[in-house]
Amino acid sequence: GIPWAGAGAVIVMGFGTAGLTSLVAISSVAARRLAFASSPKFEQVYGAFPAVQIFAGTLIALISLSLLGWVQ
Repeated sequence: GIPWAGAGAVIVMGFGTAGLTSLVAISSVAARRLAFASSPKFEQVYGAFPAVQIFAGTLIALISLSLLGWVQ
């Protein structure tokens, strides 16, 4: 009945969201590689990118934890 249709709709929406998120992630990685490949300083910039990502992720985590009151 209706509850099973709702449960099925939730599962299908979840798969749709996962598929779209994966597609956006793959296309952004491809676009980033194309942009960096056109740069003459490709190796230097691309090599520093993981450090920037780790720094940004740590900063976001610290801000989130401070908003929760777990970090002063």
